[in-house]
Amino acid sequence: MILALPCLCLVALSPESATPEPLVIAELRDDGIVVPFARYNDTKWTPLPLDSLPKNAPSRNTWYIASQDAEPREIHGGLWVDLVEDPSGEAGPRFRGQLTDYCQQANPVERGSPRFVVSDPRGVSPCEDIPPDSETWRRVLACIRPEFERSESLAVETSGAPRPDTLHLQWGHPVSPKARRTYPLAASVTAVRVVGGSALFHITATRKYPGPSWDEVCDGLSVFDGWVRESGGRPAVLSPHFTIENCDAKGITFSTPMLSLTSGGCTFVLVDETGYEWGAYVILELGSDGPKRVLEYVYHCL
Repeated sequence: MILALPCLCLVALSPESATPEPLVIAELRDDGIVVPFARYNDTKWTPLPLDSLPKNAPSRNTWYIASQDAEPREIHGGLWVDLVEDPSGEAGPRFRGQLTDYCQQANPVERGSPRFVVSDPRGVSPCEDIPPDSETWRRVLACIRPEFERSESLAVETSGAPRPDTLHLQWGHPVSPKARRTYPLAASVTAVRVVGGSALFHITATRKYPGPSWDEVCDGLSVFDGWVRESGGRPAVLSPHFTIENCDAKGITFSTPMLSLTSGGCTFVLVDETGYEWGAYVILELGSDGPKRVLEYVYHCL
C-alpha cells in the first residue's frame, strides 16, 4: 500500500530529549520501506513532520516487528528516499521513507495488510483476533447484544426525517422490530493486552438486512463499534457507537486495533480506522472511562 500525504496539519516537534530515546512507530510497506508517522516522548504523542524524517528517526536505524509469543523480529534501515502519493509523480508534495532489508529476509509477513514496526519493542504487543464462536468471542458478543438492540431501536425511532445519505432509513426500516432480532449478528473481536489485570476487547458487530422494496439491490447494515472491559469478572461496555446504513457504508467507520503500547503505567492502542474513501491511524489512550484519542494520522483522503 502506498501512503498518501496526510490531510491533517502536522505540528512541529518539541526538542528531542537525550534520554530516554522516543518511541517511533512506522508503517512497513510491501516494498520494505518504512514510513514513520508518530513518536512518544515521555508523556506526549506527536506526529512526525514527513519532510524532515531522517533527523527525527531512531539513531540506531533498527526497527522491530512485535510478536505475540516470539522475540521481536529485527529489520535494518538504510537510505532515506523521497516518496509520492501517486507513483506516476503527478501527485505533488513528497514525503520520506527509509529503505530496509525486510524484502531480503526470509518469511515476510503477509502482504497487503497493514504492518507496523517500532523503534523499541519493549511494552509493545500485537492485538489478537479472537476466533469466531470461541468461548471468549461468545462472551463478548453476549455483553454487547443488549446495547446493540437498544441502539438499533433508538436509531430507527429517531430517523423520521429523510436522510439522503441513508436510503435504508429514508422511509423507515423495512424490517419490523420483532423480526430484526431474528437476523444473526456477525462480529469481529480483538483482544488488547492491558496492564493492571483487566481484559480489554474491541468488537465490531454487524447485522445485515435485505434491501427494501425501493432498493432491493442494496442491503441494509446495522453496525455496532465499541469496547468491552472485563475486570473482577464484571464486563462493561465502553464508548459504544452505532450506525445504520445501506450497503454503500458511506457513514460507517470501521476500526481495527493493531498494536498495544505500554509506557509508564499507561496503555495506548494503535487503531487502523477506515471509512468511505479515507483511512487514518489513530492512537488511543485507555483510561478507566474508555479510550481517548491522542493522535490521528490520515494516510488516505479523497
